[in-house]
Order: sequence, then structure tokens, then C-alpha cells
Amino acid sequence: MAVAAAAPIRTAVVGFGISGKVFHAPLIAANPDFSLDVIVTSRPERAADASRLYPQARIIRTPEELFACAADLDLVVLGTPPHTHYGLAATAIAHGLRVVVD
Repeated sequence: MAVAAAAPIRTAVVGFGISGKVFHAPLIAANPDFSLDVIVTSRPERAADASRLYPQARIIRTPEELFACAADLDLVVLGTPPHTHYGLAATAIAHGLRVVVD
């Protein structure tokens, strides 16, 4: 009997600097167990890069926009400055999301 494939883990990457662009987004996009659904970056040039590299992902500017669509996600990867980690992780958890902090 064949086992049905599990749905991919719906993932958001917050921050599209070195961490998000070079490490997190490419590895998530390359793994069929994950889908890269949302990328959060407030910088227009990074948003343009994210859109070009990951046309299937929704590009948004703020974590608040991300948390507004939390019901459509399973996991958030935080590649943001360290001083933002606690607040973003706590808010993500409060919205029922699993979190990876870089």
C-alpha cells in the first residue's frame, strides 16, 4: 500500500539579507518537504531580488503582514537582527507557528 505524501511545510522567511537570501530561502526552496510561501523584507531592492528568485513566494514588507496571514503558514524562519528575535519569535508562537531563529 502506498503512503500518501504529506503536504509540504508552508514556510515564511523573515529577513532577506545574507541569512535569508544565501542560506534559508535556497535551502527551503530546494527541499520538497517545504514550500517557500512568504518572504518578509522592508528593503525594495531585496524585495525585487526575492521576487525574481522566488516568483511563487508572496513578498511582504512587515512582520505584521506576515502574522495577518499566519493561518496559511506552518513555520517561520527568522533571519533578522538579534535584537528582534525574541519579540518576533514570541509573536509567531502566539499565532500558532513553529519558529526557527538564526
